[in-house]
Amino acid sequence: MRGLLGLTALAATVLARTQVMVPLYVYPGNSTWTNPDWQAAVDAIQANPHLHFYVVINPNSGPLNTSDPTGYNGGYCNVQTDPNYIPHGCNRDWTTHLAAINKLHNAQTLGYVWTDYGARAAADVRADIAEWSKWETAPTWTAGETVNISIHGLWFDEVGAASSNYSTYADLLTYANATFEAAKADQDDQGGLYTVVLNVGTVSNATYEAQLFQMASAVVTKETCYTSNPAASGVTADCPEPYVPFDYTALTNGNGLPHDSAFLPQSVIIVHQFVGPPNATMASLKEQIDGVVDLGVHSTYFTSGSWHNTTISPATIGNVGKLMKQANSAGRTVAGGSGGSSWMPWVPWTWLQ
Repeated sequence: MRGLLGLTALAATVLARTQVMVPLYVYPGNSTWTNPDWQAAVDAIQANPHLHFYVVINPNSGPLNTSDPTGYNGGYCNVQTDPNYIPHGCNRDWTTHLAAINKLHNAQTLGYVWTDYGARAAADVRADIAEWSKWETAPTWTAGETVNISIHGLWFDEVGAASSNYSTYADLLTYANATFEAAKADQDDQGGLYTVVLNVGTVSNATYEAQLFQMASAVVTKETCYTSNPAASGVTADCPEPYVPFDYTALTNGNGLPHDSAFLPQSVIIVHQFVGPPNATMASLKEQIDGVVDLGVHSTYFTSGSWHNTTISPATIGNVGKLMKQANSAGRTVAGGSGGSSWMPWVPWTWLQ
């Protein structure tokens, strides 16, 4: 991303856009059925060709059957003893439906990498990174069919917010960049996109924050809920208290936004449980999305459910896409490339490090 920002700075004026960051943590379907939450994402991407959708792919807190030892989604990815085993792509359900997203020019798939706030063994994290880099082509349930399952970046989740974690993530991202560079060279895909997102979910101290932004394409500086009463809404698991319900007007430097405003074009805001109280309507959703887009951040996402829900109103992924399109169409322009993500299709991946 540092190279991309430098490139866009060559232009006197650019169109600043806030893109869509979708944590699509859902099982996609099977050979005859598509999960409605997955299909809604595909439909929203198709309906908004001028928005760039970063789509986080997450079979099992990672790409392998062993990625999450706690058993979340355990058993979904195949093992060598399975009769329909494939070496990469989790299983044929995933390859079938992932291919549908990779066909869309404005979608970019990111592989989920669980880090447990820096506590997960580095060897296990590297194993997941290496596996994601090997997702290239794979068979589906259709005999003789081979499809594109390539992954164009990584989403590091549960990133440690303490500065003592710096060396851990610096080492992991150095490994990730080198691994994907080698893989793309082998696959003759050096013209593809590559983005690394660090989900810290909160604003760290200014020094560590700057280090995170400098090593990654984008950093999640705010991940929280909208509802002010998670117990009444039955969503305490998603919204552990105490927390301050989301309102874009409350975001300030060092509180949901980076200490240094120069990092706004790399900042990501994620809002779960867009339900009442307070009143959660299309009007209030529009107000919040407009406000976030006006901040000039890299990307955002709102959902009226958990991270795996895309079809609950009012913040369905379709509504979010429509409102993001309207907010970006206000035509905010900025000098020198600051204040928003300037998405450029087919940027060589090495420029996005």
